[in-house]
Amino acid sequence: MKQYVDDPLSYQGMLFGLMVSSGVLQTENVEIMTLHFYAPIYMLLTICDRNPEREKEALKTMEAHIRQFNKLYARDEKNMQNNKRRSQRRAK
Repeated sequence: MKQYVDDPLSYQGMLFGLMVSSGVLQTENVEIMTLHFYAPIYMLLTICDRNPEREKEALKTMEAHIRQFNKLYARDEKNMQNNKRRSQRRAK
């Protein structure tokens, strides 16, 4: 548990927290952001561990996951406007 869950979440949470405070990423909740990032990676690692022949497929999925994560959390004007519109629609 420590090696595959607690330590990675702690480390990545610290990194994401620094990235949020420096303005690189945006979120209201770093802990949830960290789960959004790491949970799919843990799942893909587990798949590859049990089925090594699926590594190529998992790497493609991981790349798509990281790109989507960046679209959701990157702090730039376009993403900030899109996130603001989504928040406003949810508030209605």
